[in-house]
Amino acid sequence: MNTSDSITVFWYFKNGDVRNANSNIEWVKYRDIEMQIIEEAYQQGKPEVLLDKYRIDLKECIQFNRTNSSKQRPVRRQIGCKIQECLREERFNSP
Repeated sequence: MNTSDSITVFWYFKNGDVRNANSNIEWVKYRDIEMQIIEEAYQQGKPEVLLDKYRIDLKECIQFNRTNSSKQRPVRRQIGCKIQECLREERFNSP
């Protein structure tokens, strides 16, 4: 989701079983349309947002399964730059 010409906001959920030490845990980016929906709700100051299968508590940064609220995942918001801007910065700032 673009907030300006050079800044992009990304939303991620933590995939894997955080209770299982052998589980492969990673942050997974939401699909573009989901990120847009989440970011619009966040910008409007809404406490939560509903997706097809999930409810996201934007204050606590937790995703809940809508049919089984005991299934939860952490979510996070990350601000970054557009890929072209990031590549340009890396190229000119490299030693």
